[in-house]
Amino acid sequence: MFECFFFEELTPVEIARFLSISKNRVYTSLHRSKRKLLQEHLRLHVRAYLNHRKGIGAMGKKVLDFPVGYNQAKTWTSIGAAMKGVLNVTEQKGISTFELMGYSSLAFRINIHPGDVDVAGPTAFIWDEVLTKALANLGFESRYVGTTEYQFEKFSGDRLTEAMEAIQTSIDRGKPAIVWDMFVPEFGLIYGYDDGKQQFEAVDFQARQMLPYMKLGQGQLKELAVLTVGNFKKTDPGKMLTSSLQMILDHAYGRERTIPGYVNGLAAYHAWIEAFRGGNVDPFGNAYNTAVVADARRFAAHFAFWLGNDCTGLLHPQEMILLKKAAVQYTRVAEVLTALTCLFPFPGGGEPNQSDQSQQAIKWLTKAKEAEEQGVQYLSQLLEQLLNRLAE
Repeated sequence: MFECFFFEELTPVEIARFLSISKNRVYTSLHRSKRKLLQEHLRLHVRAYLNHRKGIGAMGKKVLDFPVGYNQAKTWTSIGAAMKGVLNVTEQKGISTFELMGYSSLAFRINIHPGDVDVAGPTAFIWDEVLTKALANLGFESRYVGTTEYQFEKFSGDRLTEAMEAIQTSIDRGKPAIVWDMFVPEFGLIYGYDDGKQQFEAVDFQARQMLPYMKLGQGQLKELAVLTVGNFKKTDPGKMLTSSLQMILDHAYGRERTIPGYVNGLAAYHAWIEAFRGGNVDPFGNAYNTAVVADARRFAAHFAFWLGNDCTGLLHPQEMILLKKAAVQYTRVAEVLTALTCLFPFPGGGEPNQSDQSQQAIKWLTKAKEAEEQGVQYLSQLLEQLLNRLAE
């Protein structure tokens, strides 16, 4: 069957007819054959990579202290928790979770899959662009290896070993590496490696355990993404805030590139409301999106309140007033969405397609949308004032 497909170039239907078997059996067999080929391809690349390390005297083992910041972050946004775990061992080790979530724009993000509000929403953005910008806002260079733009490329051995090299280089420099989909489709951290055993020490929201080299990028979704944090350069506080506000507003107003099939920013609320009107909301996905966005908006409110009350040396009085007004609106968003998490608790999700619950959800999401629109307007006015003042 393998030879018929790859060398004779017969179609699955032709193979089924030729071998007198069902078409489904042909598809199953070909799928298994492709998986075996891929695994062998990856194994050979890993072996070659390790042979190279051995040849230059780099084979070894290194395990960093467990990145306690990952658990201390206490956020539903896994990339935020992962960043906190790394930044705890950098020049920004004193940064709070709400500062990190605010300056990175993560506290202000929302991504919704129209129709069903599927579980992938919170991580449905272009990782390389958003995450490298987020770290730049915090003063860090970064390196990304993996899926780029919205093209989920075929996995390659070269990409795997490039990711392994990035992880090991980061650990050798004392920083864990941020990695996607190790034990669950979320961001976690790799903080150690052992070339002899060919495995990493890793943690994510699901588990803390060893991850074989060959399993990197071979999680539930078969997507590879590795982000490492590089050198730090102290950033002017005014520029740090303006770049963060620009990122927040680009997301809110739909000016950033998005993954096809998902709606981001303020428009995501409309897509969410329409999903409830359509009656085909996924209970699990909806509950997860609700929990993540509610949690994020609590950080958004805290961030805006902190800026509006404690940053007298950075901001003028009228600018602080705008932030206080924004904080009020984001607090309202957080309160409404927190109420929604009670109606649709994770992971069970409640009954989002029942008439009374869907109508209540539409009512609350409309309130959240209106409050967030007002909050975004205040942030837009703030950015305009900051840019004008800094240009003087």
